[in-house]
Amino acid sequence: MPFSQLHESVKEPDETISSVTPEEGIFFPTNGQTSTLKILMITKRFHRDHIAGGAERFAWRLASKLADSGSAVNVLGARLRKGWKSSEKVSTGKGIIRVKRFPHPRFRLLGTFMYNLSLFFELAFKHRSVSVVHVNFASKELMTAATARALGGPPVVCRIACAGETGELAIIGRTRYARLFKHLTRWVDSFVALSDEIEEELECFGIEPDRIVKIPNGVDTDVFIPPSSEERSSARTLLGLRNGELAIAFAGRLSHQKGLDVLIRAAGRLHGHIKVLIAGRGPALKELRELTDSLSLTGSIRFLGPTDDVVTLYHASDIFVLPSRSEGLSNALLEAMSTGLPAVVTDVSGSREVVADGENGYIVDPDDPNELASRIENLVKNPAQRKSMGLAARKRIVDDYSIEKVTGMYIALYDTLSQKAL
Repeated sequence: MPFSQLHESVKEPDETISSVTPEEGIFFPTNGQTSTLKILMITKRFHRDHIAGGAERFAWRLASKLADSGSAVNVLGARLRKGWKSSEKVSTGKGIIRVKRFPHPRFRLLGTFMYNLSLFFELAFKHRSVSVVHVNFASKELMTAATARALGGPPVVCRIACAGETGELAIIGRTRYARLFKHLTRWVDSFVALSDEIEEELECFGIEPDRIVKIPNGVDTDVFIPPSSEERSSARTLLGLRNGELAIAFAGRLSHQKGLDVLIRAAGRLHGHIKVLIAGRGPALKELRELTDSLSLTGSIRFLGPTDDVVTLYHASDIFVLPSRSEGLSNALLEAMSTGLPAVVTDVSGSREVVADGENGYIVDPDDPNELASRIENLVKNPAQRKSMGLAARKRIVDDYSIEKVTGMYIALYDTLSQKAL
């Protein structure tokens, strides 16, 4: 079944604008009231019809909840596709997100230069009155925001999305501009760590502990809910699952980092009528298909393509598996657990902090298909255990990872930084 667009609670844009006039400025009160916080978020790929990954999904959720809370939220990004508007506003239900996109030519170096130059002038000269600039990746955009901050620009917060060898700090450390990046971090007011490992990496990078705040990802627990029997039946029919077939779900980027080759090898060791449903896109797709063919598992493993309705995927499934070699804090894991699925995850950053081994799922070593298969088999053979762990998974997310709770933590951080900047 082809999937093309993420299921999100953000509503369709109710109005599009071609430009933001100087008289209006970029910020507008919400519902006719003066907004306490003026938040400028930087997310290069910010377009609800072309969400590239978990970080972008979370950016949409956070921006929406911030707007609903009464904050004035504006997003700066890149115009990466011809059809993307230079300026638009999106209704979130109670508030408005205003989006402004800068040119980004396809020529790599030229595009990066033009985009960041536009960002710099926007931050350094047009938005000194904003409460905070929120950057969603430790990237060139952060260097630009930090430079503007050094020249008197607004306070800067950077959220670090991933740990390990595929994390932003490790990637930056291998670049030619690593020393410049590290120098510029002195003008970043606060770093947000999704997990303990990211917090440790930031300290090793030279960031003082008092500039590090631990805030996890959040999930809309009113959208990602356990299915009724009718919803489950409908979802399974939609995905072509037969009676008696047990479904194992994965959603995310198809890359070496996610360890899907290990899941496929583990699937070859499972018994019974089991379907592995892999939703997403990425550079490893061809390799994973070839591995599936070589192990004669084409009847058991289905590649669904880019996810447009992860709720349906989770409602149709019995177990969620995240076999990553490294992570930050997977949005897909939080979503799946919120819908009541027990999770089998690897012992990596983020995942080990959400899953309590033996209570709401299992934790296994990365790159070990035998252990992964063994834990999945335990759940396959024990429906009562799947149910009890699923209930515990849902409770864990509602208690600690709801988007409302996480948004409150960000608002508290923004408010602190804005007061310091006065």
